[in-house]
Amino acid sequence: MIALAAQGGQAPSPGFHIVVVEGEGALNNIETRAGQELAIQVLDPSGKPVTGANVEFEAPANGPGQSFTSGSRSFASVSNANGIATAPAGANNGTAGAFLTNVRVFYQGQEIGQASIHQTNVSGQVAAIASKLQSNAKTQAGGLALSANVIGVASGDQFLVNGAETPGNANLLNSTRVQTLAAPTTLFLHDNCEFLEGPRSSLLISPGAVTLESGAVRATRFGNCKIGYGGLWVAISGAGAGVADGVVAITNDAMEVASVTGELQVVNGVGELVGIVAPGTVSSFALAPSGSGATVGGPSTATTRTKVLLGTTAAAAAAGLGVAISGVASSTPTSP
Repeated sequence: MIALAAQGGQAPSPGFHIVVVEGEGALNNIETRAGQELAIQVLDPSGKPVTGANVEFEAPANGPGQSFTSGSRSFASVSNANGIATAPAGANNGTAGAFLTNVRVFYQGQEIGQASIHQTNVSGQVAAIASKLQSNAKTQAGGLALSANVIGVASGDQFLVNGAETPGNANLLNSTRVQTLAAPTTLFLHDNCEFLEGPRSSLLISPGAVTLESGAVRATRFGNCKIGYGGLWVAISGAGAGVADGVVAITNDAMEVASVTGELQVVNGVGELVGIVAPGTVSSFALAPSGSGATVGGPSTATTRTKVLLGTTAAAAAAGLGVAISGVASSTPTSP
């Protein structure tokens, strides 16, 4: 929870908290124009819900954004007995890119705080891969302290750690296996890394990396970490400038990589560049190892061959995302 300072000349009562409950990290499909329901919770200084607070949601006036059911880019709501105020799902404006919906909260005649809800309008193909990897309150572990003697922390409704059912939170050590059930689980690693593991997925934790065994994982914040599968590794490229959001999914023995924001690079076990995934595009890396082939999460062997299908970049780079993939080009690099 984040204590928020007031703007303008009015000083709020100290210690009010505004918590984003729904909509943070949402990916909106620009082809269907789908939007997301938004919700925040208002808490008083003692942590109790505030009933009757007036809440204003406002989407951007220009660039990527959304409108609410009224067709307006703003929506007014009032917090209920649980302190929750919602804005119903409207429609995104069809412009690809990241945007903020600003939230202002008023109570007893004064402004008591603000918040921002981060969303991104993406192409249909990116939205399809990330359909089960949307952040929500139940998979947020903000505020969990990550001690130096553990690799990371997992937080979610219910998941398995090394085969044992683990509701709530769990510390993760090197080589820990995390398997999700019906809901996503959030993983926080050192080096400023945050991952959202999709339902029915399995991965291994190691310092600065997660190795996907099955299912899908979204790096909502790559930090200095990477995602591995079949001897290939996905990380931020130099053009990513440290801020990238991407999804890696395993389908039919191939690795699909989607960039939500930022440029991603895929390298093999000896560090050779295999492909670049541009913002808003999806690339499929079909693994075809020979007799000695690569093992899941292990280094590439000298005889491993990897077929790569690279999505072409669309023309909306200025908005931070491409709107679609118009074709594919294939190559078959071989590690030496």
